[in-house]
Amino acid sequence: MAPSVSAHARHPSTQRRSTRQIDAPEDPVQAFIIFRPAPEPAMTSPAFRAFKANLAMLLRDMPIGTTADFSDVAVAYWNGTQVAGAYLRDGGRLDEDFEFDENAWESWQDELAGWQANPTFTERQELKARLQHAAERAGKRAA
Repeated sequence: MAPSVSAHARHPSTQRRSTRQIDAPEDPVQAFIIFRPAPEPAMTSPAFRAFKANLAMLLRDMPIGTTADFSDVAVAYWNGTQVAGAYLRDGGRLDEDFEFDENAWESWQDELAGWQANPTFTERQELKARLQHAAERAGKRAA
C-alpha cells in the first residue's frame, strides 16, 4: 500500500521551497559602495630627504635663533621641532614663515646646492626672541 499524502501537503503554495530570496535595495545605486583608499602622503625625493636631515642636524647644533642663509630672500631655521623657512624683507629682517618642504626644495634647489657647498649661518636676535617667547608660552600651557 502506498503512503497517503494529504491534499494540504500536495498543494504547491504550502510546500517549502529550497531557494532563498534576497532582499534587494529599492534603489540599485545603493547596492554599490565605493571604497577609496586614503590619500598617500606626499612623496619626497631621496635627495630632499637627505638634504633636510643634514640641515636639521646642523641647525639643531647651532644656538637658538640661527638661520641657514641659502638665499638673499629666504632662510631656514630650526623651530624646535623641525626645519622651517622664512622669507626676508629688505634689510635682511625676517618676514613670514613658509613650510620647508618639497616645494621649497624645487624652488631653491640651485641656491640650496650652492649653500651646501659653502654653508653660511647667521644668529638672528629677533628669531631668538620669537622662539624663546613661543617656548615660554608652550611651557605655561603645559603647566
